Amino acid sequence: MITINDRPTRWTNSRCNFNGRRLLKRHKYYENGILYIQLGEKTFKYPPKGGVLIFNHNMEKVLMVRNNYHPYTECQKWGFPKGHVKKDESFTQCAMRECSEETSMKLDITPEHPYILINNSRYYVFVAEKHINATIVPLDTNEINAVEFIDTHRVNTLQMNKEASVILKNKLQFAKEISIKVQL
Repeated sequence: MITINDRPTRWTNSRCNFNGRRLLKRHKYYENGILYIQLGEKTFKYPPKGGVLIFNHNMEKVLMVRNNYHPYTECQKWGFPKGHVKKDESFTQCAMRECSEETSMKLDITPEHPYILINNSRYYVFVAEKHINATIVPLDTNEINAVEFIDTHRVNTLQMNKEASVILKNKLQFAKEISIKVQL
């Protein structure tokens, strides 16, 4: 027995978590630019994606898009502008294209810009130089039905995709630290 938070807990071995469930061995590998993660008998495929994470001028809000993948609005998920890297396209080119399609904003992104890597997705991180008054609308309304700057304290109440959730719960402060100013 060990004690965690003043509660005795059974510790069986290093391959088990505190609930006694067996932890699966994780194996990561790449084939043709696609990330594969094998957990036990299951293999998950992560094709390369490029996207952007944009804070407002005072870093109190973050730009998010709501997808159109479900007929009921309450089931649609929020995330950051991103998409699959096309053949002969770089991560930066993909991020610029997706930002334009999903937010109608044009960005110039270079490989030197800072990014956060989640699985096989690169999110280039920016902060707007000044307050944005204009309404932001998606060009591709088949895929995206809403775009808005959302208060960082409120985002956790939204239904988000997995990558957005990971960034906002685990990497928000880091994102703020590495963001670079951009004029939108």
